[in-house]
Amino acid sequence: MPLIRVTLDHAVPKEHEFSLLGRLCAEAASALSKPESAFMGVMHTATAIMAGQRGPAALVELSSIGGLTPEANRRLVKRMTEVLASDLRVPAARVYIILADIAPTHWGHDGRTFG
Repeated sequence: MPLIRVTLDHAVPKEHEFSLLGRLCAEAASALSKPESAFMGVMHTATAIMAGQRGPAALVELSSIGGLTPEANRRLVKRMTEVLASDLRVPAARVYIILADIAPTHWGHDGRTFG
């Protein structure tokens, strides 16, 4: 179950959150060759500062069991940055994306680990 966690410096309407998370999950599913139905998306707001400046900013954390190859990572970072820039007007230079490959034994769901 890949997880996409988005942290923004500003709130967006709830219906827009669902739309944005859906787009990000679809992009990640395509890049990782995983079913979109396996993804979980979470969005929240926090106070953020980048390079000592306030302003639009986004942090995306994607955790997955496998699939994070160098080629997939490049596609993911490019597409997720484009989605955030177009949907939220967050400049690409103010988007950080962290990709984490998690061992199946370190991820639990439905009362048990994946490995």
